[in-house]
Amino acid sequence: MDEAFTTFKASKILDIKYGRLREWIDREYIPFLKRAEGAGDKTLFDRLHLCIIALFVYLLDRGMKREEAAERVKGVDQYLRVTKIFDQPDMFDFIGIVNRPRVERKPSKSVLKLIKDISERPGPTVRIISHTEYTTKSLAELAGGDFDDMVIVNFGKIRQSVEERI
Repeated sequence: MDEAFTTFKASKILDIKYGRLREWIDREYIPFLKRAEGAGDKTLFDRLHLCIIALFVYLLDRGMKREEAAERVKGVDQYLRVTKIFDQPDMFDFIGIVNRPRVERKPSKSVLKLIKDISERPGPTVRIISHTEYTTKSLAELAGGDFDDMVIVNFGKIRQSVEERI
């Protein structure tokens, strides 16, 4: 397992009050590596989790409600873990978080299908945007079609900020 960070250490690195971070964990607003299951046990985070929490704070600071921000950062976390693109930081800097019109569909049962169908899912969708794509394609092309809005975040900057504090 890569380096793991306790809730206490994560709160210090990210400059978030310990109690607030515990509340976000309890309300399942943020993902974690392992949840404390009893006395003496600790909730643990990895480096990606720290970046996801920093993204959550970024979205909150820009006026997004906690429930909305939580839904979006969980999508980012899931996408980066499934594609393993977080392990290749030079591949991307920007993340587009797309809010698609709500449509009832059956959920994917296969992780491979999730990757294949990521641009077709209802609700918030994550799109990794490379430098080339960002300069050569329209936002509609990047989002993959019909969408209500898109938030483009410089995730490379968020990651760099977190890495500097570790």
